[in-house]
Amino acid sequence: MSQPDRRGMLSTTAQVAGLVAVVSVPAAVVALTPLAPAVALLFVGVVPAFLALPHGRRAAVVGVIATSALVGAVELVKPWPLAAAALMVLVGVVVGATAARGWQNTAAISAGWPATLLIAAPFRVEGLAWLADGPWPVLAPIGLSLLGGAWTILIGSLFLTGVPASPLEALDGRTAARYGAGLAFLLGLAAYLTATWFPGTMAGWVLLTILVTVRPGASETKRRLLARSAGTIAGGTAAALLALVLPIPMILVLAGLVAMIVSIAIQLRGVHYAWYVTVLTAGVVLLNARGENVLPVELQRVGSTALGAVLIVALILVAETALRARPFRLNHRRPDIRRQ
Repeated sequence: MSQPDRRGMLSTTAQVAGLVAVVSVPAAVVALTPLAPAVALLFVGVVPAFLALPHGRRAAVVGVIATSALVGAVELVKPWPLAAAALMVLVGVVVGATAARGWQNTAAISAGWPATLLIAAPFRVEGLAWLADGPWPVLAPIGLSLLGGAWTILIGSLFLTGVPASPLEALDGRTAARYGAGLAFLLGLAAYLTATWFPGTMAGWVLLTILVTVRPGASETKRRLLARSAGTIAGGTAAALLALVLPIPMILVLAGLVAMIVSIAIQLRGVHYAWYVTVLTAGVVLLNARGENVLPVELQRVGSTALGAVLIVALILVAETALRARPFRLNHRRPDIRRQ
């Protein structure tokens, strides 16, 4: 790499890192309020906004609204395993449909975090009992997600200039259909099993594992499974060690926020997937734990990742036609600047 190219890459990386830090200001503020346990919901809206914004504000707005709507739907269907399974089947179909236009990676990553909430306990904030009444258990998560996304779009539209948009790798119709069918089957089955046997836990992470590791080709899916497993163990171990050394809730929350900021920057820069999973896992564990319960949170996450891996491998072995490694046509789509 030439010296000018290296300087350009470093400049872009610094720009993205600085922007992510500014975007995280609302999360840092919320972390200092009684809403601190719900601070992770702000990042639900931040992720689709950041990933889609290089392709235009309209794409970012659509992504934030769709993701926030999914958050609300997740809160509505939590008590019923069949409804949870139906919702995840729909998510799989939609992600598969977006693959025909090259948006499958953004759609899968954006749907991943809301999916983790599907099996968790209903939205509650200790000390704010009114949020548990009426429509607030649904509206409050939607509002936090929209706030994170709206702030990201506002700041990003002002300062995210010169960051190139990655090409959209569209799949042909048949491959996209198989990909969506495989996702729908795995997500529906996993949602029903976890909602029936493990309600109120972090078992929803199995859905995230499926969304971010399943790819149209079996060989690529297996590579991502290995990277995800290694990253989950490494990130969780780092978070547990930090909690043992500094078991102070506020420090753990702030450390979790920093890890989330870094994970978004890593995702935007296209760093190896294992590093992204390592940093993301550390952030998630720290934001969902309070000192003494970091280890149980990490064990639930590792168990969910393992269950997701088993389901994916089983689908590859039993129904290879759904995820077999075969050549597929990529249509590189560039953003239409005239429409932005």
